[in-house]
Amino acid sequence: MFFEVVVQILSFKRETIKIKHDTPLQEILNTVLQRNNLLGSYSLSYRNQTLDLSQSFQKSGVPNHGIIKLTAINTQNKIRVEVTYEPTSLEADEEEEQQKATENIEKFIYKVTKKCNLWTVLRSVNKKRVKLGKTDFLSRLENRETMSENKKVLVPILIFNKNSTSYSNEKSLRKITLEKMGVTSGTCNLTLKFIYQTQNDYKNFHQKNTDQEKKRKQQQLNNSDMAFDSKSNFFNMYENLKKKQEKKQNQKEISLQQEKSRIKKIQKKLL
Repeated sequence: MFFEVVVQILSFKRETIKIKHDTPLQEILNTVLQRNNLLGSYSLSYRNQTLDLSQSFQKSGVPNHGIIKLTAINTQNKIRVEVTYEPTSLEADEEEEQQKATENIEKFIYKVTKKCNLWTVLRSVNKKRVKLGKTDFLSRLENRETMSENKKVLVPILIFNKNSTSYSNEKSLRKITLEKMGVTSGTCNLTLKFIYQTQNDYKNFHQKNTDQEKKRKQQQLNNSDMAFDSKSNFFNMYENLKKKQEKKQNQKEISLQQEKSRIKKIQKKLL
């Protein structure tokens, strides 16, 4: 069964492409670029959301006959992402294994836009390692919703070095972009680790991250409240000072009226 997708090319042309449900978005992009002799870096977006080119058409959320936009990527505004991959050994507690793991640390550098999500970064690291003849770690990932409580599985952890925030599982990695992490320019340093966890370990880890996120949001809210209280206190001080000045002015006017009245009485007596 074939589907159709309409690609709006740089706001001046539309092209309809026939595809299958499992056609990768990257293939759609390549087809459009070849047909129109376009060079450079481009992305596809649907309803102002940049699409993950590694996904198939079926998983992208774009409906049949949907309109997706082809957008040129400004390479000058790209962010440098440095990923340090630290292999994790089951015997990491032993000094010899720790030394071996340290020697095998790898670094991967990419230039991406602020809309790039962490799952794309993870896939890029895996793809580059596979080309170098290393293990395809993504192929070993299992669905944590169905794993037993005692069975250990390999779990990827991406750590944002700036604030030590950890991100795990495919859903959250796809959701978090560099922009949402507060990175819009410059360099973003990440550390990739793989640890073996049971279902209970994962739940505890996820709960810890959830608590950290709640604590961070609460701190932001408290800071906002403090700023509001500071403004409120300043406003109250200003109002009190204004009232004191008005009261002082009224007292002066009353004294002046009393003085005028006294002078008039004196003048009458003299006449």
